[in-house]
Amino acid sequence: MEPLQSSGSVEGDDETLGAFLAFLDRQITACPDLLRPMTTADLEGVDELLVEVDLDEHIDPEFVLP
Repeated sequence: MEPLQSSGSVEGDDETLGAFLAFLDRQITACPDLLRPMTTADLEGVDELLVEVDLDEHIDPEFVLP
């Protein structure tokens, strides 16, 4: 199966995300044996990492992540 190819740049493309996806493509192509399906055990505790976010909330420019 051939990987999907971008037909070109799209306004608003994220260069960092693009670089990460290219990295994943290279790794998956080079080492497909390392892929494995996610299990229920993989997802245990993930809810503790998720928080509700108000996308309309103003963020102070001086805000620093703790």
